[in-house]
Amino acid sequence: MASHHQDYNMSRLWILSLPLFALVACSGGTIKSDPTTVNPPVGGSGGSQIPQDAPVLVLPDTGMAERTCVPTATNTCGIPAGCGNSVLDPGEECDDGNAFTGDGCSLTCRVETDWICPNVGQPCTSMVKCGDGKISGKEACDDHNTKDGDGCSADCSKVEPGWTCPAPGMRCTPKCGDGVLVASESCDDGNTNSGDGCSSACVVEPGFACPKAKEACHETVCGDKVREGGEACDDGNVLPGDGCSNDCKSEPVCTGTDGCKSPCGYGLKLPSEECDDGNTRSGDGCSSDCKLETSWDCKQVLEGSDTDLVVPIVYRDMIPQTAPATLNPPPHPNFEIPTNGTLTPNVVKDLLGDDRKPVYNPSVNATLAKTTNATDFTSWYHESKYSKVVVDELVLLRQPDGTFMFDHSSVWSDAYGGWLRQPFFPLDNRGWAAPGGPEIPYLGTGIDKAKHNFSFTSEVHYWFEFKGGETLVFIGDDDVWVFLNGKLAVDLGGIHIAETGSITLNAATATSFKMTAGQVYEIALFQAERRQTQSSYKLTLGQFTRTHTECKARCGDGILNGTELCDEGPANKDGAYGGCSSTCTFGPYCGDGNLDAEAGEECDDTVNLSAYNQPKGCGPGCRKVSYCGDGKVDGLFGEECDNGDENGKGLCTARCTIVVI
Repeated sequence: MASHHQDYNMSRLWILSLPLFALVACSGGTIKSDPTTVNPPVGGSGGSQIPQDAPVLVLPDTGMAERTCVPTATNTCGIPAGCGNSVLDPGEECDDGNAFTGDGCSLTCRVETDWICPNVGQPCTSMVKCGDGKISGKEACDDHNTKDGDGCSADCSKVEPGWTCPAPGMRCTPKCGDGVLVASESCDDGNTNSGDGCSSACVVEPGFACPKAKEACHETVCGDKVREGGEACDDGNVLPGDGCSNDCKSEPVCTGTDGCKSPCGYGLKLPSEECDDGNTRSGDGCSSDCKLETSWDCKQVLEGSDTDLVVPIVYRDMIPQTAPATLNPPPHPNFEIPTNGTLTPNVVKDLLGDDRKPVYNPSVNATLAKTTNATDFTSWYHESKYSKVVVDELVLLRQPDGTFMFDHSSVWSDAYGGWLRQPFFPLDNRGWAAPGGPEIPYLGTGIDKAKHNFSFTSEVHYWFEFKGGETLVFIGDDDVWVFLNGKLAVDLGGIHIAETGSITLNAATATSFKMTAGQVYEIALFQAERRQTQSSYKLTLGQFTRTHTECKARCGDGILNGTELCDEGPANKDGAYGGCSSTCTFGPYCGDGNLDAEAGEECDDTVNLSAYNQPKGCGPGCRKVSYCGDGKVDGLFGEECDNGDENGKGLCTARCTIVVI
């Protein structure tokens, strides 16, 4: 029986030599048909004698000597007797009935890596299956599917550019900082530094535009007529109240006394909208057309419900008429009038102009009103040669009764020697009165004996959804006009001491001002400070509320949204290896730098991208990298044999190929 096996092995060796001859011819090897001595490749240590009639394969130069083995009756050169006969003989791990490597059972009848051979004489079965959530064989990733474009290629052979696949079976995520823009990234400038326009999570930061990947972001300039970044509009100025706010957000557009139309994305939710989160992006819970998106938890937030109310305000500083007429800029004839005035109604017309500004009433008693003409009045609330514009914010503090109040009502105490309530001097050291400014020599003196800037106007626009019960109370000097839905509601014109005006929105006022519940309307408040020695401004708003939408991804529904790294639905569990936590972040996983041996990890260097024959690194799936010499036959990488430390001493060369003689 032994001689039969020896004859079989000898014939098998001769057969194996045939395709290897072709390999040599293609790769630079040399075949000697009847040599007496074969010189080893460069770096070898001498020759070896073999029979003259034996075909010899000499492998290409590898810088190391390849040793040969001559089969004899007592030395089969590492091939088990009977290998390839479909019988599992002693010394064999498998026998699939053929003499091929790469099909699971090697030339030497050893089970190759990532194969199982359960049935003798039958084909082996590969354990490498792309899409099974396990990394094996030549797979670089496996995200539980066979689709391209999600980070792991359809055949699991590569991680796609711009992605990282940290855990087998879990979704790949955009690799922020690599300069490749993919998936949910709104920018990628090639780094993970926040504060440069593109955040550490690859989200465009407020006030920046990032038009191209791998390039530096740049700051946006609201008012330059170039809409970019997060700007919803840019009309070439930074004035609120003209349809585009001072921070380049779209404002409601109001016409006459017909109410206002609030654009989707302004941040004022209307009954006709499902949501409005202040932008026109889809994929964040509220779509670009203000529809609620699935798998998000969204809530409607009442502005000011637990915070103060902040509204933009525009100031226009004027040089008082007490300054020389030759001054540049010129003094305004309506400011710092030398004689006292009085409360004067009808300085302005009943309706706002088309530009939503007050219109001068030419029939007013100009002597009482301390005005001159329509042209001079128009410059109060428009850019002109007289004015210096300053844009600011008015912060109305939330009160215990739910109202909001800005109180600079200017109450001075001689006994106390100070202000009991602060005065209203918003342009001290600003506008024309900034350090070194032309107005400084002409500042007025207040009752506190200090110099102040008394010559200015202010303008506020605020939009709200009319529900009924809203209240407004204003106390101030000098001129004050409040327009509701484009119609005059509070008329406190003229130079006067602090006066009070108010309005409550009910059924009667709704009819008078042509207002319908559920629609958006505008309050426009115009004020002027025109004479020393006091300046007061107190505004109280009640129930002028607005609602906007805030959304967050619904963790636990099994759908990936927003910044979720994973979502396995009911299977979310804290601490599960390769799993998803209750906050939709990865639990322990391959790539976290921790060796989770109990989970089957063999290594973890955080990168885990080392390839075949790079044993110092860690491979995909946190598996030790296969290499020639590890004692395992890796047919997928071209190994025909692997005897570990014995490679090069017998039939298996130092390069894990069969030497046939």
